[in-house]
Amino acid sequence: MTEKLVSSAYGTKTQRDTLDSSELESSLLKREERFYEKDNENKDKFLFCYAVVNYPRESTFYLVEEMMKKCDGYRFFSNFSDPSHKVMRLINAPMKVPYGGKWGSALNTPHFHKVWKYMATNKNINSYKWFLKVDLDTIFYPERMKTLIRNRMSDHSQSIAWGFPIPGPAELFSQGSLQMFGEHHADICDKRERLTEKWEQEDMYIWSCLRTLGYENHEPAGQWRWDGILPNDVFKELRSGKANICYGKGKCLVSSKMANLAVFHPFKTPYKMQVMLDWLGKAKGTLS
Repeated sequence: MTEKLVSSAYGTKTQRDTLDSSELESSLLKREERFYEKDNENKDKFLFCYAVVNYPRESTFYLVEEMMKKCDGYRFFSNFSDPSHKVMRLINAPMKVPYGGKWGSALNTPHFHKVWKYMATNKNINSYKWFLKVDLDTIFYPERMKTLIRNRMSDHSQSIAWGFPIPGPAELFSQGSLQMFGEHHADICDKRERLTEKWEQEDMYIWSCLRTLGYENHEPAGQWRWDGILPNDVFKELRSGKANICYGKGKCLVSSKMANLAVFHPFKTPYKMQVMLDWLGKAKGTLS
């Protein structure tokens, strides 16, 4: 192998050094994949759930992990490896990203870009019909999601997501849209449309990319998710077990209505997430 000096943002390297680094990354990835070769061999490959995890991992990680276990398959992605909790090392960069843009949100497109490319090409993952990304401050019920999907979004080759443009805490993609992303993101979304430069927030990037590739959002009629920041004193009332709790200016939590929802956001601490989970666990609805 001939060696040639090349310049990069990280200084001057030899061509051989660059190739060795790539080969090392590929070798590490293959080693990681061995831990998951027999994942979900005997399960219905309908809903695959995933999340990108910080290092150190978020304090709510273990609660979200318990929810993930109710999906047909799941994986966490980060820059560290923990096979016992299905955390895969895929991102070779610091997990903390800057915040900015129009909404002051995380500029995390590069991390998720790598995850989506991997999922689109991994045969064990891309054979699922639907893919649900959740943030680590999100409560979600996989069985309710599956019921909603089966009742209202049966075609796994077309629909891309729910929400407008896409609700960042919970993003639902179809098998067809993930496949299309894998085949055409590089030449159309990234090169022709330059979307990685236009949108540094992953939810806006993937929404713009899939729309460019011909997919549209399809959201079920009626409410399916809940978003709202609850005052601290509301959690005391939630612990008391009250079925209906009102706060602020005309805002109310009605357990019989919320029992039908599939996603709740945000809950930044284990305490708040667990209190809400306990309260929702006592609620009775039609999609439980």
